Amino acid sequence: KLREVLTPIAEWLTDANGKYGLLLYGSVGTGKTTALYAIKRVINACFEAERDDRTLLGYGKEVIDVVNAKAIVDSYQGNRAFFDTMRKVDFIGIDELGVENIDIKTFGNSAEPIIDLLSSRYERQRVTIVTSNLTMKQISERYGLRLADRINEMFQKVAFVGSSYRGYARQEKQ
Repeated sequence: KLREVLTPIAEWLTDANGKYGLLLYGSVGTGKTTALYAIKRVINACFEAERDDRTLLGYGKEVIDVVNAKAIVDSYQGNRAFFDTMRKVDFIGIDELGVENIDIKTFGNSAEPIIDLLSSRYERQRVTIVTSNLTMKQISERYGLRLADRINEMFQKVAFVGSSYRGYARQEKQ
């Protein structure tokens, strides 16, 4: 089971000509976020000597930072400069895609920050790693066919299967 997850992640990390996004998806508690933070450590270690303030998100001196999808929506409303930086940085991890509000109101105008951010990163071909409990069908239903089609092109997809390591989801089914 672990090999089924690690092999495509390792292949993605070492394929310079492959897709520039990685989508880790599956049920709750299957290790997606843990894998995201492990990938973050690998990428930051590889680029330790090459860090450049122009490519950083701003949390610290890490090449890749992880931001929760809800925090992305919050930053769109409360810290637009930070949101704009997320569009441009070379690397970003987005945790828990699908838990955030899609359509928000800002000064009476409707906005879709996650769709905007992912579309922008697609257009700029920026490395983006995403975790989600949503399937591709659910992503298409939630964010629309246009973004789902871009995600399909942009992301190497790795399915995390099985029951929760934390056990709670397993208990709820009984």
